[in-house]
Amino acid sequence: PLVTPSDERRLVLYTSLLLPWANGQATLLGKKKPTSLVRYAVSESLKQRVKDAENVMLLHEAADRFAKLLNNRQRDSLPASSSSSPDAGSTMGVGSASGSPTSSSAPSSPLAEAAASLSAASTMSRRAEAGLALR
Repeated sequence: PLVTPSDERRLVLYTSLLLPWANGQATLLGKKKPTSLVRYAVSESLKQRVKDAENVMLLHEAADRFAKLLNNRQRDSLPASSSSSPDAGSTMGVGSASGSPTSSSAPSSPLAEAAASLSAASTMSRRAEAGLALR
C-alpha cells in the first residue's frame, strides 16, 4: 500500500498539531514569495517529505470543507422561528478571554459534535493567524 496505517496516524497528528496555522503564510529571509507555515513546519522544521506537507494541507482543506458542510446542514435543519437571530445555526460561542470555545447548546449527534469541534478549531486558527499578522 502507498499509505500505511502508521503514515496515516502521523499525518493526522501533524494535521491536528498544525491546524492553528493552516492558513498562515510567511516570507522567508532571502525569498520574495510567501510560503505556507504548514509546509515550512513539516518539510523544514520536522524534516519530513514535501509530500507529507502537501497531504497535511489537503487534510486541513478537507476539514474546513467538512465543517462548512456540517454547519450548512445544521442551519438548514433548524426551525424557521429560530433562524431570525444573527447567530442561528451556530452551536459554538466564544468562551473566556483565553479563547476556549464553549458550547451554547448541547450537540445532538456525533456529526454535530464534529462540526462544533471543527468550527472551534477554525476559529482558533483565524485568531492565531490574526495574532501572527500583528507581530
